[in-house]
Amino acid sequence: MLFFNRSSTAPASSNRAPVAQRRTPQPAIRCADLVALVVFNDHGKVLNGFISAFDGSFAKAVQALPNAVCGSWTNIADGLSVANDLLGRMPRGLRRRIWLLSDGCANPHNNAIWDEVARARAQWTNINTIGFGNPHEFDRDLLARIADATHNGHYYEATTVAALGQAFRRAASSRKGTNHRGEATVFCIDTSGSMTAAMEGQRRIEAVRDALNSLLVYKQKMWS
Repeated sequence: MLFFNRSSTAPASSNRAPVAQRRTPQPAIRCADLVALVVFNDHGKVLNGFISAFDGSFAKAVQALPNAVCGSWTNIADGLSVANDLLGRMPRGLRRRIWLLSDGCANPHNNAIWDEVARARAQWTNINTIGFGNPHEFDRDLLARIADATHNGHYYEATTVAALGQAFRRAASSRKGTNHRGEATVFCIDTSGSMTAAMEGQRRIEAVRDALNSLLVYKQKMWS
């Protein structure tokens, strides 16, 4: 950077070189673990936009998950649409992932799901899917096909609370942040009415909340 003496004693010169215009520095993409929370029932909705996994506001959004349960539809298409909107605004160079969890069958706008899956693939976003709860209630075939349609997506079944925790921990890297490419992950969670069903002494949505809380603790250990 050039500094000029602006005092009155500074020698005048008609041959002074022009001062280079300052450029606004572009923010560098640091190795970071960015997370966002989207829910869907009759419609998709952002509960928390992208923020560091270390930020307490994300933990507050996770705690509020049970309050988001409403409606009777499982609008996977709209949930994916909202998640894609968030990821589409992120800078290049980040690994992009959606973790889609559902305990039921998609009922409205089924055809639109594949438009959103194609959009995710075009944005180089992997979609990992989790069939949660009663295996007779969620659409195993649909969730597996969604995962298979992206570059490196995977399908998991979580019919117990322990299995859900294991699935979510796959969302966390085993490498330290200083040696790790930055990540942008959207957790896209079904909050339709069926998520109030009982599961091992609590409601399904409460099991999801607790599993996400455990994941945050795990991520913070790996990135600290």
